[in-house]
Amino acid sequence: AFRSNFHAEITVGNDMVASTLGGKSHALYSAQGLGSPAATEGAKIRIGNDGSGATEGNGSHAAYIASKNGLIQMGDRASLSTVGDGSYAAYISSVSGQLVLEDEASLKTEGQASHGIYATGADSVIQLGDQAQILTQGGIAHNVFVTSKNGTATLGTEASLRTEGDGAYGIYLSGYRNAAGTLMYGNGKIDLGAHSQIITSGNNAYGVLMYGQDGKVILGEETTVTTNGDGSHALYGHGMQATPTSSVYGDNGTIIVEDGANLQTSGVGAHGAFVDWGTSKIEFQGGGTISVSGDDSYVLYADAGKITSKLDTNGDVVSGGKFIITGDMLAANGGAIDLILADGSIFVGSADQGTGSIKQKMESGSKWYVTKDETDQVIMEEGSARYLGTLADHSGLGRSSFVPLRITEAG
Repeated sequence: AFRSNFHAEITVGNDMVASTLGGKSHALYSAQGLGSPAATEGAKIRIGNDGSGATEGNGSHAAYIASKNGLIQMGDRASLSTVGDGSYAAYISSVSGQLVLEDEASLKTEGQASHGIYATGADSVIQLGDQAQILTQGGIAHNVFVTSKNGTATLGTEASLRTEGDGAYGIYLSGYRNAAGTLMYGNGKIDLGAHSQIITSGNNAYGVLMYGQDGKVILGEETTVTTNGDGSHALYGHGMQATPTSSVYGDNGTIIVEDGANLQTSGVGAHGAFVDWGTSKIEFQGGGTISVSGDDSYVLYADAGKITSKLDTNGDVVSGGKFIITGDMLAANGGAIDLILADGSIFVGSADQGTGSIKQKMESGSKWYVTKDETDQVIMEEGSARYLGTLADHSGLGRSSFVPLRITEAG
């Protein structure tokens, strides 16, 4: 409908409507022209308030930036929608492409592998204002997907991200180094504003997947992440190296969770916060509410990697927060969980450090209701603990006896 290339700029006022019907037909297209770079780069499209772009057809994107230094900018209440497989609401494939949508943007896709926002171009920049809404309906259709070198996506406060489909993630940051150690994709960052929500419905549909080399995802204060489906973790720090000489994915990826987060999962093997790579890390910079309801699901599971409270520059835990935790913790394969539960915290569950390590510093006024035997070491300051397991397991000792726990007093 609108195509800008050869360093051209298109500017349209308010209430613009651009729509296409057919495969590989884009509504708003910042294209790379042919010829010398100076003449073909920087194609720009600027739309006023209440503009919309819509497509129907496979491989047809509502907003597509393929021009180096290209730009698509839309005012308040922008609407981008697609119907078709492999059709993205917004797509940046070029170097230094920029997508800027002001407040109350709405992005919606229907189709397999049809992402809300997809960025593959190096140094790409995505910026959405407050109260953005992104809905994807289809398998492997992610809300925000950044797999580029130095790519960034920033969403304002009160964003709503929702996926409906198996293998569809709310936030997905990916990157890797090749066998020679060269960074191919990585150093990416996705920043979600405070009071936002991520909801996924489907199996293996993660709220946040960190698979990015040296990448960082930040969830603002009081963000809610809810998943519904088997194997659907709220937060997942992941990595992989198939062989000692192959590319490395996900090294040094970090998910930062600011104060007041709410993580909930329902499904078999669906964990609240999960890391399974040695350099992956999830850091809670305050407190939060974490609960799981499915079988074989853990509120915190460090199968290698680390799940911690706030860290200082030396990597030491320095401060915690008020947590309400319902479910079990597990550490394995050298994984570590290191939390500070501040005054008013409540933990109902067990902590099994297996082949890893679990350290909980329970400050004065915090309470732990221990539900199973598989509890190892905990560091307590002045918090209280009560055993809620079965009596038979403890040779007739009283229900409140605290026999299975080894306590190390702080200090």
